[in-house]
Amino acid sequence: MAGKNRLIAGESYSSNLGDGVIAESLAFLFQQEDPIVENSFLDISLRQNWGAGGGEQNGRLKTTLQSLRHHLGDRTYNRLVWPTLKRSRSQQAWEPVLQNSSALIIGGGLLLMDNDLDFPLKLNTLVKMAVAHQLPVHFVACGVGHNRPWSKQGLRLIHEALAEAQTVTLRDQLSQDKLSELIPDIKTAVTFDPAIWARAVYGPPANQSAAPLIGLGVIQVDKINAYNQKNAPLSADDMRNFWLKIIALLQQQDKNVELFSNGSVKDSGFAKEIAEAASAQLRLTVPVAPPPQRPDQLVHTINRYTGAIVFRLHASIIASAYRIPTVGLIWDQKVHAFYAETQRQDFCFDIFSSQPETIVKSLNTALASGIAETALTFWKTKARQTVTIPLQKEDTVNA
Repeated sequence: MAGKNRLIAGESYSSNLGDGVIAESLAFLFQQEDPIVENSFLDISLRQNWGAGGGEQNGRLKTTLQSLRHHLGDRTYNRLVWPTLKRSRSQQAWEPVLQNSSALIIGGGLLLMDNDLDFPLKLNTLVKMAVAHQLPVHFVACGVGHNRPWSKQGLRLIHEALAEAQTVTLRDQLSQDKLSELIPDIKTAVTFDPAIWARAVYGPPANQSAAPLIGLGVIQVDKINAYNQKNAPLSADDMRNFWLKIIALLQQQDKNVELFSNGSVKDSGFAKEIAEAASAQLRLTVPVAPPPQRPDQLVHTINRYTGAIVFRLHASIIASAYRIPTVGLIWDQKVHAFYAETQRQDFCFDIFSSQPETIVKSLNTALASGIAETALTFWKTKARQTVTIPLQKEDTVNA
């Protein structure tokens, strides 16, 4: 691929730092395969860096739009506000970046979803702008939404964007099956989430715990309920009690634990609430890892652990990159998809139907089993195809 700059677009600077690990892992792999071309990030929500917050609105305008969203609902809000305000702001931000780019890489993460039209509107506009600049477009290692229903408009917008892509790769078989069901005429290949390269990107553990330490990766309950289509919603008390049972069971086994988040402010706040509840109800002091502000901080939080019980998908993936056994808690089918892809389905559990005793027992089995180096090598080889497939396509086109 000849040119100036490869533009990697996604939720690159999200406060959920798993997205940042994806972006930096993609850049690392592209740099290995094609060191001549530089790589840069474009956050489709107009964030400028990690910890900087969203860049779409500020000040009084942000307050007004938040009030409007509350009254209209997310889908109606996005449908009305995007063409009247957000699209022009995004186009103004994206235009100079696209002018200095030689290819548009969209991925990875759960970008192919109808989150009340937010991603479909953004991706459709971005792809059309890239095509106008005659840039090759590739969707790489994307996940496909399973939990939220797709609207006709959302599906049309994503279909139009995918139809312009030279290649489309997906991070797991479940995503390919879903996309084939939704849009059967789009040719795809299954690779693997690039964050499985985290150890190569960020290095060995910086401060590995001297004693065995189990990480407990939390998520705010509102996030779980937003993806829940079939069960009664969980309350914050439900989730606190769940974690208190987990902590008590691990304490009975003389296992040290630490609560952590993937960076979301609400997740981090909930981790502190759980620690306070453990102090009040269990008379236990449970440490909380400092909230990570950048992807490398998240990685070096997770890679200190001996094992982990986690909600966030990329907590599982980052741990796997360091061969740290995990038990995944399913709140979105993407979690199950990863454990299926790694043939570790026995180590993930539906949060709505599983008991803490079962989860802790599974963790002990996972710790005893470990993760084989040969398995990790296989996953990394698949993940490397995330970049070799678009590069080979470009070589063919330019030959």
